[in-house]
Parts: sequence; structure tokens; C-alpha cells
Amino acid sequence: MITRWLIYIDVVIWFGFCLITAFGLHSGIPEGPIFRWGMAALAFLAGLGILGTFLLASRGVRFTYYLLLTGILLIAVLSVTDEVGFYDLLVLVINLGIFILLIKDRKIYLSQ
Repeated sequence: MITRWLIYIDVVIWFGFCLITAFGLHSGIPEGPIFRWGMAALAFLAGLGILGTFLLASRGVRFTYYLLLTGILLIAVLSVTDEVGFYDLLVLVINLGIFILLIKDRKIYLSQ
């Protein structure tokens, strides 16, 4: 249950970042529309990918469990590879929490 809520929070953060970027409200992203919309699309796809793989893993699709673990760990690592701010740390903590809970509850996802 906690994992599900952390996933939802993570997805909301990614969709929120998508909107902030798309509307040009993020000062750290260059003004150019191609870069801005590209970043927004990547953020949207990240949120959608996390949600989709989690829902499929919850339904017993084993491959998506491993894909979700890999994606969550990759996002956690990438969140500290640039300038680390409050939101980077927030995303890191959420993703590490998701990763740990997914490992702890692996029998739930792999036994279906």
C-alpha cells in the first residue's frame, strides 16, 4: 500500500514537472521551444512509464517488475548527477523508498 502511494506521488511529481517545463516556468531550462517541449515530453513519458510498469507488475507481469526496478533505480541515480536541490533530494528519497519496498515485497509481484 505504501509503495502504491509513493508511486502515485512520484508520477504526480513527473507530470507536474512536465507542466512546469511545458509552460516555461522552470528557470533552469533554456527558452527554446524544442528543448522545452522535449524535456516536457520526457517527463511525461517518465511518469507514464512508472505508472504503467507498476500497474502491470501489480497484475503479475514479471518482466515489468524488473523493468520498474531498473527504471526507479536509474531515476534515483540520475537525480543526483546534476545540481542537487530540494526536489532532486525529494525524488531521490521517494525513488529509493519505492526501490526498497519493491525488493522487500518481491514475492507479491513475482508470485502472481
